[in-house]
Amino acid sequence: LRSSQQEVVDRIQAEGIELHAGRRFDYLFNGVAATVRHGDMQRIKALPGVRAVYPDYQVHTMLDDSVPLIGADQVWEMTDSEGLPVTGHGIRVAVIDTGIDYTHPDLGACFGPGCKVEGGYDFVNDDADPTDDHGHGTHCAGIVSANGAVRGVAPDATLLAYKVLDEAGTGYDSDVIAAIERAMDPDGDRETDD
Repeated sequence: LRSSQQEVVDRIQAEGIELHAGRRFDYLFNGVAATVRHGDMQRIKALPGVRAVYPDYQVHTMLDDSVPLIGADQVWEMTDSEGLPVTGHGIRVAVIDTGIDYTHPDLGACFGPGCKVEGGYDFVNDDADPTDDHGHGTHCAGIVSANGAVRGVAPDATLLAYKVLDEAGTGYDSDVIAAIERAMDPDGDRETDD
């Protein structure tokens, strides 16, 4: 798949179209994020091997909308098929946002195996530390799985933090797609057991 993608990139450049390739996707989505002139998008779309061309829109957080009450406390009183309370135990949730402040005591105060925030990645800075420098991702993580002074919907769930939005709460669709691909295969072995 990667060699086919490179052939298409080479074909585009051979047509005299200036293209700067970025992220490549091959798990959830077959594609390449690239910087091109807007006027070249239709030329690229017409080339063999290109199914579609999508703009890489900027995305951003919105903190001004409140989360409606969903009755989570009623769910906690329910039991699963093994008679255990429904609190998210054994469930892992990927938070694709501005990262997570995993040092927060309600979110486990640590990062890595054995912690509430057991892993993740920073697609903004391309490193393994998805620390939240905005606040929105931490807010969402708390809604999902806080377990302390604040209790989230699934307080016993673990979290994966994928930072795709920067300190201003902005990012790109291509980073979101990359995070979704990573969330579908956190250990990167191309198997779905994780």
